Amino acid sequence: VSVLQNKIHFLFLSLTLLITCFSQQIFAGKEHQHDEHENEFLEFNSHVHGEATANITFIDGLITIELMLPAINVFGFEHQAKDDQQEQIIIDRLSRLREENIFKLPADCKTKNISVNTGLQTNDNAHDSHNHEDDEHSDINAIYKYQCKNIDNAEVTFLLFEQTINLHSILVQFVSEHQQNTFTVTHEKPTITLH
Repeated sequence: VSVLQNKIHFLFLSLTLLITCFSQQIFAGKEHQHDEHENEFLEFNSHVHGEATANITFIDGLITIELMLPAINVFGFEHQAKDDQQEQIIIDRLSRLREENIFKLPADCKTKNISVNTGLQTNDNAHDSHNHEDDEHSDINAIYKYQCKNIDNAEVTFLLFEQTINLHSILVQFVSEHQQNTFTVTHEKPTITLH
């Protein structure tokens, strides 16, 4: 197990390093802007409204999908819940993201673990006493793990476009022991083939 964990850790660190270097070189000096033209170009930025990122790894039969979404595209806001209605929105939408039907995977894939985290607090997920009221942006980080026998030419369909608000695209990085690839997933083209 420790060898597998080391492989996964190494791949995630390598991917994170590549992504960081790429985004710093290409987008150095660009500031995050909130206007009606921000989605005209797909940038690999850590927080762009309407865009998400996903890292998919496949090692020793385990598919791990790490999904990062702007909170505004899930809840409709990025601040702490200001009333009971907003708190209920956070609870309901996080519950949906914890369901197994966010992705359609090959039939032989079985769910091992799902973890969904956000910086937004409710009475159900308060994690510390830090007040996030003044934070400019909030993100959701979700990790989905599936045990699969074989993924050669397997299709993965992203079903979460139906459960989000104005999510336009997901930049997907795929890494396995033998290959790596990049895809862009949209509402109109939600399926990728892992080959």
